[in-house]
Formats: sequence, structure tokens, C-alpha cells
Amino acid sequence: MGMMTWHQTGKAQRLRRFLASLALTVPLALGGVAGPAVAARSTPDELCAAQKAARESLEAQISQHNAQPHTFTLPNEQAAYAVYNAEADQLNGQRDAVAQQLLDCLLAMQKLADPGNGGAGLYAPSKGVIDELTKAIAGLPADWKAPAGPDSKGYWRVPKTDKARPLFDTLRKDNPPDVGDVKFQGAARPKVGDVDPAYPAGSQRVIGPSKNGAGPGVSADHIVPLAEIISMPGFTKLTPQNMYAITRAPINFQWLSYAANYSKSSRSAAAITGVDPAWAAQATQLEIQARQDLRDLIQQLLKTQLNGG
Repeated sequence: MGMMTWHQTGKAQRLRRFLASLALTVPLALGGVAGPAVAARSTPDELCAAQKAARESLEAQISQHNAQPHTFTLPNEQAAYAVYNAEADQLNGQRDAVAQQLLDCLLAMQKLADPGNGGAGLYAPSKGVIDELTKAIAGLPADWKAPAGPDSKGYWRVPKTDKARPLFDTLRKDNPPDVGDVKFQGAARPKVGDVDPAYPAGSQRVIGPSKNGAGPGVSADHIVPLAEIISMPGFTKLTPQNMYAITRAPINFQWLSYAANYSKSSRSAAAITGVDPAWAAQATQLEIQARQDLRDLIQQLLKTQLNGG
């Protein structure tokens, strides 16, 4: 009587080594300038902990499957042979999906951190913030509709009467964080006395001291306003952790003087008056790119969320 054998391939081992090496190399690109007032930063590996745990759980199932007897006498053990192969097919399909979710999450977090332009890093929300966001998300009606655009004066708003206001308030608190002396968009934080690049050279505007005199009078400005981000397709379907990462991502920050930041507010850079035309054109292009990146990354992160959430 003939013997037939079937065994799980070596792909699970190769997959595990590939993902482990990726998880180790991505955070190394996120070096930032630490300071006593700067909150602890998180690596993409830490921010993709749920996807990593799902991968490890599946690897355990694959190891358990591979440890089972895998030599069958046919046709006497046809049923057991079929069950073994069916389980292998199922695990292989799950393996590919889980591996892709983890990879996409790591790459999305890396892009959000924007390590090539300064390495300000990403931050993980505290349990208290996660609880507040979870409550705010639950309070959104199923038929809630995001505003179609800014108001008549160009400002993006979330009215206090809007059901999304608790979500906005939670995400807006301490945002931007105190990141310290880091680069945004490849540009160093301006120093006191530097020429304000947002205004014409002839204006003689310079960067003054901060309100407490401890540093330069500049702000980490959201290139795309927070109120607009909340209205982006799919944003309210993100997990609290992913919402937090998207709304505090260095890819969406730039340094602006107090004057320029106050004038811009929650509008497009194109709406600021009295600024240098060349600076305005550059800032507008930066805004267009940041907006598209954020939209794309929201969709990418949605696909990485386990069980759709």
C-alpha cells in the first residue's frame, strides 16, 4: 500500500525572520532629540503591537500544526489527511493576511513619523486618552456626516453642537505635543532673531522670544488642520491609537512664527495675507502633499485594523 506525506512548508519560518528584522530596523530610523519636557516617543513596532501579537499567535498555531503527525497511509487515513491539509490551507491564508497587516501598519507608522525629515517621532496615547476617544467614537451617530469643506471664510470648524466635538476636543488636547528642538519637513526650529521666512524680506520681521522667554516664539503648526483631518473619509472608523497617531504625525507639522500661525489658524496657508508669495506657494504645495498623504495613510491603516477595528 502506498504512502503519501504532506508537511507545512518552510515559509512560516522565513516569514517570521523577515518581519522580525523589519520591526527592528524601522524604529532605528526614528531617532529624535530628547528633552525633559518631551513625552516618551513610541516606535512603529510598539504602535503596531496588536498586529504583532496577531502574528505571534498565528505562528504558535502554525508550529502546533507542524508538530502534529504528518505521514498518512492512503486511502485508509484519507479523512485525517484531508483535515490536515485543510487546516494548513487555512493557516497559510491567515499567515499571508496577518503578515500584510503588520507590514502595512509598520510602513504607515514609519511614514507618519517622517524620519527622513527630522525624526520628531510618534506618541502613543495613555489609557485615559484611549478611554476618552473610545467614548467619543461611540457617541457618533451612524448617520453622522462630516462637513463638506471649510466655512465661508476658509476656516475648518467642528461646532460645539456637532456630535464629533468630543472627539475633536480629545484629539486637540495638548496637540501639538511639546516636541522640543526638532526638525519638521527637514527644517530646524527657528531661533530667536532669525528672519521669519513666512514674510517678505523687506518686512524686517524676525522670530521673537516665546511667551515665557524660554525659547523662540514659534509653534508646531498642523499643515492640514485637525478639523479637516477628522472629516477625511474613514477617519472616524480608525482605532483610538490610529486616530492619535494620524493627528500628531510629524508628517503634518511645520514650524511657524506666532504671527504666521495666528494668521493661518485652521485655514489653508494660501489664506494668510501679507506673506511672502514664494513662501505661500511652497507652503500650499506642502499642504497639498500632506493632505494626500494623510488620506492615503488613513485608508492604509483601516486595512491593518484587526476585525475591522
